[in-house]
Amino acid sequence: MSEKRTISINLAYYKQGDDMEGCLKISKNGEEAFRNHAVLMASVAYHLNRVADMVKDHDVEISADTHMIEITCDEDLAQRLLDVKLADEGFDDEVDEDLEESVDEET
Repeated sequence: MSEKRTISINLAYYKQGDDMEGCLKISKNGEEAFRNHAVLMASVAYHLNRVADMVKDHDVEISADTHMIEITCDEDLAQRLLDVKLADEGFDDEVDEDLEESVDEET
């Protein structure tokens, strides 16, 4: 049995208003802003569909919260997702705990 690993799926999308504001800044007019936003959404959909294709037929556990999506899967699948840049290393509780301790020591 393969080891399990948790990795993050980071999408190029944050919040609809914030992302539209970014599109407005690079667009000449309203039509172009909406089209640029549509391109952004299409790239996010493409990313999600590629992940879906790769996790098909695998046992994955998905965790999601306001600004994060993580999946826990076998090591081989995780590495393949990382290799093709569809995922990033997952959140490391030990690193976060060390950071919190160092901040507490400074205050």
